[in-house]
Amino acid sequence: MLPPIQYVKTRDGSSIAFIELGKGSPVVFASNIFGDLQSYRGGIPHVRLVSDRLADSGYHVVRYDVRGMGASDREVADIGLAARVSDIEAIVTRLGFDRFTLCGADLGTATAVAFAAAHPEMVSRLILLCPWASGKAMFALPDFKVVRGMSPAAQREWEVFTNSLADVVTGFNDPALRKATAEVMRAGATAEGLYAYYAASERINVTPLLGTVRAPTLVIHDTAFPFGSFDLCRDVAAGIDQAELITLDGCFIAGNDQAKYLDAIGQFLSRDGGAKPSARLPGQAPISLTPREIAVLRLIAGGYTNQEIADELEISERTVARHITNLYIKIDVSSKAGATAYALMHGLV
Repeated sequence: MLPPIQYVKTRDGSSIAFIELGKGSPVVFASNIFGDLQSYRGGIPHVRLVSDRLADSGYHVVRYDVRGMGASDREVADIGLAARVSDIEAIVTRLGFDRFTLCGADLGTATAVAFAAAHPEMVSRLILLCPWASGKAMFALPDFKVVRGMSPAAQREWEVFTNSLADVVTGFNDPALRKATAEVMRAGATAEGLYAYYAASERINVTPLLGTVRAPTLVIHDTAFPFGSFDLCRDVAAGIDQAELITLDGCFIAGNDQAKYLDAIGQFLSRDGGAKPSARLPGQAPISLTPREIAVLRLIAGGYTNQEIADELEISERTVARHITNLYIKIDVSSKAGATAYALMHGLV
């Protein structure tokens, strides 16, 4: 049975629809475009499966539809970043959460970052999937430029547009998932609402907020997500003091490899309880690397010597050697050739 839809009023009087699953440590997802509640009810794997598995694992999961989308109020005066943050504020106040894990995917990541910056005492951990700091930079990505250039004016055009957009985000290889995704898009927004949300998102820039985030943060780059970018993910990870960046392959929208996403989240969430991530098995998702380790790895792959890496990063050669030792252990290689192959395999060069 699907969890019942609940509603809460924000400070500007908007009604926000949300659902709860499971009991235990709270995990709140900042809503992505079209609405996470809508995506859960529509059976989209990266929302339904991840939420259910977390709930089954002893977490109290909250999903909601962002203002202007889904079952939340569609006719709202303000869909800017501060208003989106107020959606979360209203929900966690209603539920009495003093401290919780905050997650966000794609367009929801800016909301998550802004909330974490505004309420550092409330966010224990932050998980960002395919994040970006500058809406302008994100909308300049090739696939988004094409999408922004389309303006469906009639219902038939809207159906064609959502079918095409769903094909892109699901990788053109799962007709059933494409159909479900397109239906969620049409149920979650109108053409006018979508483009108003795009316009508001393009004006967002959370770059100045990154340095104020205090929560340990996991940044996940999905190589197969067409509206994501390793560079944008890396910039977010580099801007947050306690951030780790990992790269996964095709686990986000398409739903073919949700286990990678779940494993990465599960390992990250388990750390506060003292449990250590399990050893990486052959073919498993890449181990978390710090931004500094990634920088060292990229330079190794570029053919730099230890001294040249030290000069480039303005650190000692001894520190470089320590980073390399840690890298080799984490990615299970024993030479610079192996590290270079790993970097190439995971799109780090």
